[in-house]
Amino acid sequence: MKSVTELLQQANWLVVFLLVVFIALAFASMFSPSIDWTNPKTKISKYFTVYEVTKGSSERIPTDPSIQQNIIDLAQKLDQLREAWGSPIGIRSWYRPPTINAAVGGHPNSRHIYGKAADIYPTNRKIYQFQKFVQENWIGGIGKGARRGFVHVDTGRVRTWNY
Repeated sequence: MKSVTELLQQANWLVVFLLVVFIALAFASMFSPSIDWTNPKTKISKYFTVYEVTKGSSERIPTDPSIQQNIIDLAQKLDQLREAWGSPIGIRSWYRPPTINAAVGGHPNSRHIYGKAADIYPTNRKIYQFQKFVQENWIGGIGKGARRGFVHVDTGRVRTWNY
């Protein structure tokens, strides 16, 4: 049978453990924004919403936390690009789970699957000027698709290709 002292020591350790867990959760919530991925109007960054990530499709709602974080990271880079461009940027395609990616003919290992790519366009319709601007200002992958109405950007290694 345990003594009162031993029980108090165990209780103290439990209190300390619970306090550490509480502090860790509070700290994490300060740096990981709480995003309602089921609400298309929820902002994921200064300029972009869940709708732009999912195109309003429940099939495109990201459930994996690492993919959600990739999307947030890309949104922050797109915010910077949009501010440098000085005009809104539209999204043609962003997150695509594997089934949707396959259905649209995407590359089997597309960065869209991981939330690390978006096909974007300038809302002011200056697509060729925008594509040149992206080439000069984006660090990562760039798919030149201006003739098809978009520019692909991703957070992978620096490389460029034509659509």
